[in-house]
Amino acid sequence: MGENICEEIRLVDNILQAEDFIRLRIQAGLVEIPVEHARKALQNGLMNVSALYNGELVGMGRQDDRNEIKVWDN
Repeated sequence: MGENICEEIRLVDNILQAEDFIRLRIQAGLVEIPVEHARKALQNGLMNVSALYNGELVGMGRQDDRNEIKVWDN
């Protein structure tokens, strides 16, 4: 079995910045969106969660008003 890294990843609620949102989208292979669109998406999210590994943002998850859950990581 592989090493359990879950203890090293910390989930934090609502610290995402628009620039981080865009960066993670691009790293996940999604298209770049304007900063204003990212800000609006984060404001309209029912829940935004950041995944931190050694203090570095490595992933995020968000639930939007369509009740969709999205997850991006690098």
